[in-house]
Amino acid sequence: MLPGGTHVLFTAVGTPGPNAATIEVVSVADGSRTVLHRGGTFGRYLEGGYLTFVNQGTLFAVPMDLARLAAGGTPVAVLNEVAYSSTFGFAHLDISRTGTLVYRRRGLVVASVIDTAGGIEPLLPEPGDYTFPRVSPDGRRLAITVTESGRHGTLIYDDTTSTLVRLPADSGNYSPTWSPDGAFLVTGGSTGLHWTATATLDTVMPLLPGEQVRIPWSFTPDGSRLAYHELSPSTGFDLWAVPIHISDGTLSAGTPEPLVRTRAFETYPSFSHDGRWLAYTSGEQGRWDIYVRAYPDDGGPVVRVSNGGGRIPRWLPGGGQLLYRSDDHRLMVARYTVERGAFVVGDTALWTPAQLADTGVLSNFDVRPDGRVVGLVPPS
Repeated sequence: MLPGGTHVLFTAVGTPGPNAATIEVVSVADGSRTVLHRGGTFGRYLEGGYLTFVNQGTLFAVPMDLARLAAGGTPVAVLNEVAYSSTFGFAHLDISRTGTLVYRRRGLVVASVIDTAGGIEPLLPEPGDYTFPRVSPDGRRLAITVTESGRHGTLIYDDTTSTLVRLPADSGNYSPTWSPDGAFLVTGGSTGLHWTATATLDTVMPLLPGEQVRIPWSFTPDGSRLAYHELSPSTGFDLWAVPIHISDGTLSAGTPEPLVRTRAFETYPSFSHDGRWLAYTSGEQGRWDIYVRAYPDDGGPVVRVSNGGGRIPRWLPGGGQLLYRSDDHRLMVARYTVERGAFVVGDTALWTPAQLADTGVLSNFDVRPDGRVVGLVPPS
């Protein structure tokens, strides 16, 4: 609420994402809207006549005339490396009316191999602003999202040769996802889904392009379907699957099929190793929790797995265990059985005493074929 109580300051985020959002005011009396600034998020008004906003992790300020409901002039960079979500647009900061600022600095993390005893072995040679670590099916390579100067890219690290390759800039922003045979990587972002052949990693092609934010996450074991979450203006993030066709070394997509679409956010759809179950994150009960349902959906019950909040489910090798991240960035394991065709959750326990770095709602771990985890941890 702006001083005077007649207008509310807010951010309107559409496509292609928060960095292209608008900072607006809306009249309490009649609902009319006025755009103050284009190209930023998390707008705040400061007494003395300034509008602040965040763009790609930098806090800017621009003069604002409260009486005219107008902002003008050249924005001035005030603070760099502010932690923020480039998916949702919120920033980890607050400013008092008099200008006192409190914020969390965007920190670097170390991609490391973690075991159940809490052992941590660094994997990548240098810390970075990493998210979405994804291990190849053979365990030899790691694909990971890196953010540099507010822009996102994809790195592929080969553990056997200690080499690091960067995908071309048009490869999409997030969540590199390996095909089951390791021959392809699919990436996503505000321009849809793209793919590249991992034998060369030099050419990126559109798979399911569009203006919707699409984040790939999991293939069925036979590679015939790819599950992803997509941002809808009316229902938030929903779960979809798209048929995948491979011909002459290329990928193509069929017609997308909805998996879960509700008013709540649903993210991170993960197919089980036998293809019978779909685990995912949902906020349907007012907090993030892990749920499992049959795949394909047979109309049976949806089972809540986490008992105190949880995100980002990953199936452990061998069956019977589902790994996920707690709200305090601990790795939890839920044991399960299948009885008369029904998914039955058993006990839940801490998987490792090691704690992951805070990456907000973005993924910070993946499971290796040997059962260990590649996780993002704070620098020692």
